[in-house]
Amino acid sequence: MIALCRERVKEAAAAFQKAAAMEPHNVMFFQTLALSLLQANRPGEALGAFESALAMNPRDLVSLTYGYEPLVALGRLEKAEDFIDRILEIHPTDMLALQRKVELRCRKGYVQGEEGKITRRLVRQMNQLAPKMAALLETKKGR
Repeated sequence: MIALCRERVKEAAAAFQKAAAMEPHNVMFFQTLALSLLQANRPGEALGAFESALAMNPRDLVSLTYGYEPLVALGRLEKAEDFIDRILEIHPTDMLALQRKVELRCRKGYVQGEEGKITRRLVRQMNQLAPKMAALLETKKGR
């Protein structure tokens, strides 16, 4: 942890890798390993560590939330959306997950017709949860 705090991410990743190998059933070690690998700009390896944590606990919000980032970086948008859907099943009012869901839907062009209605419903849901946040997203989307 000290290495990570001092931004020595390679050293931290190596230490967390050893810890995860010593205790292969400890979700927290895989989470911290994955986070340090993300900071070291190693998204493929980070994703592997998050997936190991999710194999132990499929409802692990930390791994689902942060596992989204390497999935997007690797262009695996369907799997990224699956992670978001899993978060929203567990925690339907998770603002970050809702925002990511809207962004993915907009990226897919789901802004008109029946799909657009679903996207707008998600934006309204965000607006009810945090009015200023949804307004900012609407402004960003309109650019």
